[in-house]
Amino acid sequence: MFEAGVVGAVILFGALVAFVSAEGLLIFGGALVAVGFVGGIPAAFVYHVKLWRELQRVGIVPKRWWLSPMKHHGLVDDNAQKRFTRAGSWGAVGFVVIVLGCFLVGVGLWKLRVQPEDPRATESSLSVL
Repeated sequence: MFEAGVVGAVILFGALVAFVSAEGLLIFGGALVAVGFVGGIPAAFVYHVKLWRELQRVGIVPKRWWLSPMKHHGLVDDNAQKRFTRAGSWGAVGFVVIVLGCFLVGVGLWKLRVQPEDPRATESSLSVL
């Protein structure tokens, strides 16, 4: 299954480079980053607050728990986990959207760097020679 995902990612990358303009990649990637921040950061904040409240309710709030919060899910019961895992999942989705947007911006910048500004200008300069 992982291999199929890698092959799909390579095909998608090739399609993006071939069929989408650099400006389109920059705009769409930037929009994805913005959507990821607007949706993911508040969800991650809610997740951390709810987890902290549950850990406080149990009476165990380890030092620096926020650095690796998933490690502390086992300290609370299953019903309590249901109260904060949905927000954590949305925060993770927001993070993935941000990373995907950054990737598209990077591809757009790379495409701007490698493609000539005006292909006709390159062709006409060759015809003079």
